[in-house]
Amino acid sequence: MDSEQKLVEALRAIEVQMAGLPAGDAAQAERARMRIIERCRELATAGDVAEFQYSLPDQWSQVLFHALLKRYGLVGYRYKWQRHSTVMVRASKRLVDEVLDPLLKAMSQRLNEHFDAVAEMALSAALSPGPYTVQIRPDHDHASGQLCPECAKKVSG
Repeated sequence: MDSEQKLVEALRAIEVQMAGLPAGDAAQAERARMRIIERCRELATAGDVAEFQYSLPDQWSQVLFHALLKRYGLVGYRYKWQRHSTVMVRASKRLVDEVLDPLLKAMSQRLNEHFDAVAEMALSAALSPGPYTVQIRPDHDHASGQLCPECAKKVSG
């Protein structure tokens, strides 16, 4: 199974888990989707419907959020003065707390893990052996905001 198919399966598994169903096949994933849609319909008429604002940090979070909204029959919008990273949605607070937020968080985390792995693999193949991390040397702690003499010398040339 290739990495894209594994990602699809992982995202389906998250949806199945959020629907409270045991892990299963594609039919189980469809039952999970229908169960969540039914939950969304139930909560759409709840008395606690309000406007919620989401500030999404990157393009993929925005794409994921709009996909979730569309999948569950919700509509995202923004006011003309809002940033492109902001999405508004009218929904029940319980729907947001019990369905939308947990799905967005879990799926976004899984997507980021996938993208990180793909980027590390591509960088390793294209540039040099990885892994790539930012390493802070313990003897070079600049928490005070002041550079140590060795680093100040490198910066000044």
